[in-house]
Amino acid sequence: QDFRLWIAVRLRRLVRPIIPLLVFWYMTAIVAHQLDIDPRLFQESSRIALNPLWFLAVYLMVVLMAPMTIRLWRSYGMRSFWGLALAAMAVDVIAFTGDVPLIRWINYGFVWLAVFQLGYIWRDRGITGPAHALIWTMGGLAVAIFLVTIGSYPVSMISVPGAEVSNSRPPTVALLALAATQFGLLLAVRECAWNRLKKLTLWTMTIFLNEIVMTFFLWHLTALALVVPLGFVLGGYGMTLQPLTVEWWMSRPVWIMTLSVALLVLVIIFARFEHKAKLGPVRPLPIWKAIVGTVTLCNGLALIALVGVGSEAPLDIQLLALLLVLVGGGLVIGQDIVSIRPDKLQPKR
Repeated sequence: QDFRLWIAVRLRRLVRPIIPLLVFWYMTAIVAHQLDIDPRLFQESSRIALNPLWFLAVYLMVVLMAPMTIRLWRSYGMRSFWGLALAAMAVDVIAFTGDVPLIRWINYGFVWLAVFQLGYIWRDRGITGPAHALIWTMGGLAVAIFLVTIGSYPVSMISVPGAEVSNSRPPTVALLALAATQFGLLLAVRECAWNRLKKLTLWTMTIFLNEIVMTFFLWHLTALALVVPLGFVLGGYGMTLQPLTVEWWMSRPVWIMTLSVALLVLVIIFARFEHKAKLGPVRPLPIWKAIVGTVTLCNGLALIALVGVGSEAPLDIQLLALLLVLVGGGLVIGQDIVSIRPDKLQPKR
């Protein structure tokens, strides 16, 4: 019963802000078609803008598996993290040394579930202080450096066009090592950050930004996809400069400011949808709806992130992706409302 309440609140919080983003891009695709805009240009723009959906799909699946991961943690503690990490390592070894690339897709489970276990380590105070946290930082960094130098893993932790191997699609142990590095670094400065957050102004700002953080995440690449074409129309300031030159560096503040303003405008317009996702009553979500709906929705989001919404993508794939999102989203947030406040629902520890 607790999980059915908890997952209903989490899915509502995470899924509802997606709706305006998809409506915006599908409507923009219709307008672009009417204006006879180069379909290849729009296709690439939509793929860039909707790229955050792949990570959200992964996160939704990990959230769905919370009952399993918390049982692992309660039963095995820290060993639940190391077991998943070793499983991810074994998958990489088999994939790269045995030339079995398809097996790497299993690491979507092992790597991201291992990262999820880091949260239990934090909540149950498995890190005893800054010195202990820095051990995680140095250990994770050492493993990451070893893997990208001796182990021949890519230096970039995100997918790069043209690269033979990606550290994020599917994820590798190098990405897990980076996660451990960041985990340790964050916990090392936790006490210092917490002391600063005791100031009312900083705490208020933190709460305010957390209320709309999903909007920032979902729309930040849309801001880029909208500003860059407009920048080319207006002369392309800074776009044709050789990277890392003095002129290139001088153009960066202008671009950062322009992109920040564009993102701020989008957040002001669309943050209301995220805010509304946290208001009003919600009812428990049946387990079958949570599983079927989330899996269906995540497959649709992953397809949209992969092919975009432009006319260059195969029409049947686009329609399938949209159908999966509609069906999955309908199952997880299309339920009747009853008088249970979301802020009263907390999973038992």
